[in-house]
Amino acid sequence: KRSAAWFDTVSVPYFFFMIELPTNRRNCPYSGRIEEDRMSRTKNYTLLVIDDELQVRRFTQVTLSPHGYDVHSAETGKQGIELGSRLNPDAIILDLGLPDMDGLEVLSTLKAWYQGPIIVLSVRDDEDSIVCALDSGAHDYIRKPFHLGELLARLRLALRNNH
Repeated sequence: KRSAAWFDTVSVPYFFFMIELPTNRRNCPYSGRIEEDRMSRTKNYTLLVIDDELQVRRFTQVTLSPHGYDVHSAETGKQGIELGSRLNPDAIILDLGLPDMDGLEVLSTLKAWYQGPIIVLSVRDDEDSIVCALDSGAHDYIRKPFHLGELLARLRLALRNNH
């Protein structure tokens, strides 16, 4: 039987996101949830990350793959739309600040045919940008810098609500 231990974490900045390192233990009824999700999953979820920052694309690939996600990435909006139409991923993580087109334009293009969850991951933190993205069809909005645990939890929630 799995113990109900949970680790408190300290956040360490790494480029535009935060890495959580364990510090001490505390009780939590959801301990081991990430490991249980990964072990009980019968198929890997396919994710598409559309972000112009190489560090974010690499970080999501390295950190989400061990949790059972098959991560593909695109660095421009046009590449993201093309790759999304070929892959039909289970979820999309989208940055709003892309070099070739605005992320909101990519969002509206994707929403015309894509039915899965789209999570916006952006450095834009003003209320208007957040509300506009959510009203345009984004399922969630995460501000950079972000915490890995939060991203994983929001991905699980989006996939659970969509499947």
